[in-house]
Amino acid sequence: MSVTTNTDDPVEMVVDILSGTPDSDYTLDPPDIFEMWEVDPQQRLKKPDPAVYVWSPTPGTIDRFSADGDLQIDGRTIECMILTYDKSETHRYAEDIVDIMGDYVDDNADLTIQEDIDPTGVEDNRGDKIRGRSDHYLMTVEIATERLRTTGTA
Repeated sequence: MSVTTNTDDPVEMVVDILSGTPDSDYTLDPPDIFEMWEVDPQQRLKKPDPAVYVWSPTPGTIDRFSADGDLQIDGRTIECMILTYDKSETHRYAEDIVDIMGDYVDDNADLTIQEDIDPTGVEDNRGDKIRGRSDHYLMTVEIATERLRTTGTA
């Protein structure tokens, strides 16, 4: 089942989708979903439950789309950082996010205001655990979003 959201904030959109996805679409119990800045970095390292932190780690792009300049393409990269205490669970949640967000590929503004939502990368950082600071395993999923916007409007 796909979640509908009409926010123009791609981070909020991904949070809405992952939070609104039915429990049955997750292989395990659904993780806690947060916007990255909602949780202090030290608190993220202390959180025992599986969690996904969503943010935009790179600058977005805005490119002219129409010859008259009335339309622009607004492209953003969103990252989902998955933290759990189990390496297999961390992998499973990353795969679930790729599958869930894959339902929105070429959305063409049917379920969201985005034209395209594409999972574009998975990074396995599970071997980079910092002993003594946290026992979490970490993976990230990158999602590219793209929407048409009219110039002079948000």
